[in-house]
Amino acid sequence: CLKKLQIISLLFIAFACPAQKVWFGDEFNDYSKGWLWSDYETPEISRKIAGGKYYIDHKQDDRAFWTFTPIWLDRSKDFLLEASIVQTEGSDANGFGYIISGADNRYYYFLINPLKRTFWVGSNQRGYGIPLNPSKDWEEALAINGLNTSNKLTVQRRNDKLLFLVNDKEVYED
Repeated sequence: CLKKLQIISLLFIAFACPAQKVWFGDEFNDYSKGWLWSDYETPEISRKIAGGKYYIDHKQDDRAFWTFTPIWLDRSKDFLLEASIVQTEGSDANGFGYIISGADNRYYYFLINPLKRTFWVGSNQRGYGIPLNPSKDWEEALAINGLNTSNKLTVQRRNDKLLFLVNDKEVYED
């Protein structure tokens, strides 16, 4: 499981034809963006915002943890979601990334594993998990950087397609 992550920046852009409008951005200078559990310490996990980064320390290998802020977007319009994340330590048994949900109860998962340099794209539709990768498993992507190096994860809706990119390289399209 993951041990330590640093989320360096997070940017959501909603496209309005030729002009781009930043709809939500966070440089992690304070707690004003409403991240749930963002100043939190337990034996299992700690989370804190400090020095322009959001630090997450996952202390147990047998549990998954979510850190989020609710951000609503219209999935019928073009958008860009982008975050730069550094994993500083951990096992190669899991990954980190995005969960994108919509009013239709469909969730998209976009996860990467920097230790194995693999990614996974999936969907949950009304309680049923569906892998979207052609192999139905984690796939290799040479664009993924290893430990202690930033990875930029991007999900972009453009022309009725969802594009999933790692470090500006497309790895999947839905």
